[in-house]
Formats: sequence, structure tokens, C-alpha cells
Amino acid sequence: MKDFIKINENDNVIVAIKELAEGEKVTVDGKEYIAAETIPAGHKMAICDIPQGGDVIKYGFRIGNAKENIKAGQWVHVHNIKTALGDLLTYTYEPVKTEEKKTEERTFMGFARPDGSVGVRNEVWIVPTVGCVNNIATAMAKRANAKVHGSVEEVIAFPHPYGCSQMGDDQEHTRTILADLVKHPNAGGVLVLGLGCENSNIGELKKYIGDYDENRVKFLICQECEDEMEEGEKLLEELINYAAGFSREPISASKLIIGMKCGGSDGFSGAGFTHQTQDFAVLNGQAHTADRFPVPVMKFHMQILNFQHQTSPPPRRCSPSPINPTPNTIHTRVRPVPSAYQGALINMPWLSESI
Repeated sequence: MKDFIKINENDNVIVAIKELAEGEKVTVDGKEYIAAETIPAGHKMAICDIPQGGDVIKYGFRIGNAKENIKAGQWVHVHNIKTALGDLLTYTYEPVKTEEKKTEERTFMGFARPDGSVGVRNEVWIVPTVGCVNNIATAMAKRANAKVHGSVEEVIAFPHPYGCSQMGDDQEHTRTILADLVKHPNAGGVLVLGLGCENSNIGELKKYIGDYDENRVKFLICQECEDEMEEGEKLLEELINYAAGFSREPISASKLIIGMKCGGSDGFSGAGFTHQTQDFAVLNGQAHTADRFPVPVMKFHMQILNFQHQTSPPPRRCSPSPINPTPNTIHTRVRPVPSAYQGALINMPWLSESI
């Protein structure tokens, strides 16, 4: 195992995986370097001379400028690097297109949807428009799971405390999130469950959903039903039967969208997950990553961690197995969180399973 990682081929610094003692030698791209001082674990060491004011490159991009001349082998940290932002009052994103390397064709076993989107799971979701119907949604999901068959894995309700007594951006964020859930390709079928008198009622929510497949998305307003549980059971059975018509098939990994969320970062956060994500996402000359989840975050109120990503086996160590008969096939598992929580994100055991 190496004692360091060079995240991008254009970097002029490496990240120490363990503490590098003064005088310790490391070989990077066939060239030997000597640590000029102790480099703490997770910290950077220069692998070329960087002049005062020169760019410090990590992840293939500038992360700051050198405050002073930095020699190869020196520790690079806040004492000799400064931000390049200056006193800007505004910030604009001006990406520089870089040439993407074409790699071997890889596929994953996913669900191709009629609208061209791709799911990694095939579930039926119940999306309440308002918190008042949470218990009904949960009860419907529990009852409907007894009828799950074929490729349908589960019926899941997404209870939340919103949808009424909201105004402005708060209300807009709620409607956007709910519409994004309805359109999510991991759901082979969706039941939108409303009460009838809420601000974000089904009529309003349809404006945010836009065009939809009537076989895939059903709507139910509780106040217009004599027995909403009975009506819901019928609609969910239809959705389960429709979703069961989908089956896993090899799909180009370039179609896979990976949602990333920054949590508590340390010196290894980018060096580990980001590096692996680059290897996984840059496939077939295309990189499909999202700087936020397809389901937005309700500011100050709610977080829906919409993706829990697992790969088995890892992309770089694919080998034939009963579930992976072809070495270049990536099997994915993305798990939606069954509920949202008000306030700070609560400790959830399932997070331990994520990368």
C-alpha cells in the first residue's frame, strides 16, 4: 500500500496517507522525492518547486497560491498557501473544459425507463403532498408490500411534516422536492397521496411535475374517497403490476448519475471518495456527477438523503461471480431513505453502509 495519493495527474502536490517523517523517500510517477520536513497524515507535500504566487494544484485544479517559494518535498499548508479568491464580492463559475479520457465500455444492471432515464432500483413510492396523510401513506405501504412481486423490491412511503401552512421559498422548495420524488427513476410506480385542503395540493403539484406517464403515476385525494385505504390498495396494485414489467438489463455506465453530498470533511475526504468517484464516473468518455442530489434539500428544515450508493464489486476490482458474470459489469444499489426528519439530520444506522 502506498504512503501517499496523487489525486490527479496534473497535481503538483500529493496527500500523505500516513505521516511522512523528515528525510523519508517516496516515489511519485517514477521520480523520487525526499520529505524536507514531517508531513502529517492527510496533509500535502509539494512534488515540484512552486514559486511565490504560483498555483497549488490539487484535484487537477488550483486550490490556492503559494505565499512564498515552496521547494519539492516541503509541507504545503496554511502557513505557505493562501486563497486565490482575494476580496471578491461576487463569485462566478466559469468552468474550463478538459479533455476526457475514453475508457473501456462498462455497464451496470439497471432499469431503463420509457422517458430515457435510468433507475438502479425498482420500487413503488407513495409520496404524500402534506404531513396530514403520513400515517395513511405508511399504512398503505405496509399493506401493499404483501402484494409485491417480480422485479419490484418494495413499496415505500415518504412521510414528511410539510405541504401546508407554508409560504414563499419554503413552500416552493417543498413542491420542488415532492415533484422530484415523483419523477425519480428509482420508482417504477408512484402514488401521489393528497388530503385535499392543503396548500401544496395535487392540483398545484401537477404544475411542478409536468408531463407524466399515467401508467406510472397515480393520484389519490383522501377527502374525495369514502374509503381511501381501499382506493389506495387498488391503485398500488396497478402500480406494482406496471413496475413489475421492468427488469434489470445492461446499461452503459455513462447513464449513471451519482449524487454527492459533502459531510464533515477531513484531509482524506476528497482524497478517498472523490478519487474513487472520478474512477467510477468517468466512463466511456463521459462524466455524469451531480453537485447535489436530484432531490433538493429543504433549507433549514429537512434533509432527504436520496441516494445510498454501493458497488459490488468495486469498479477497479471486477471479477466473475454469480451476481457479476461479466468483469466489466458494475452492479449498483441505491437506497432511498423512507422518511424525512425535521431539524438536524438524525443519526441513521443505514448510513454506516454507505461509502
